[in-house]
Amino acid sequence: MDLGHSLKIALAKKNIKQKDFAERLKVSAQQVSKWINTGKISSTNLGSICEELNMQVSEFVSLGE
Repeated sequence: MDLGHSLKIALAKKNIKQKDFAERLKVSAQQVSKWINTGKISSTNLGSICEELNMQVSEFVSLGE
């Protein structure tokens, strides 16, 4: 399970740029880049990411498998 890969795929599928996604989540673009590069996303942030992408957590996680 690679959450960073999941996020990268989800953003690409929805045609969302990292910078724009960061603004929507009210975090820095560097934070989004860090999530993608390390794959380390807290459960709180994971919930916010999935909500913003209109995805279930299980659906999001499966993208990185």
